[in-house]
Amino acid sequence: SECGVAGMQDCSVVTSPYRIGDRARGFIGVVGPTRMRYEAAAAAVLAMARDLSALLSKASLE
Repeated sequence: SECGVAGMQDCSVVTSPYRIGDRARGFIGVVGPTRMRYEAAAAAVLAMARDLSALLSKASLE
């Protein structure tokens, strides 16, 4: 297993950074089966990261 965690050998992770202003602050992602639909998972994670970044950036200005 690449990750070395028992029970996770058939899983993959898709992540994207989220930002506050111009600075990356963390990552959001999903853990799914190795044979998941990566295009759909990546699009969903990217959309969530974009929305989270917008919300956090707006809140930091208030």
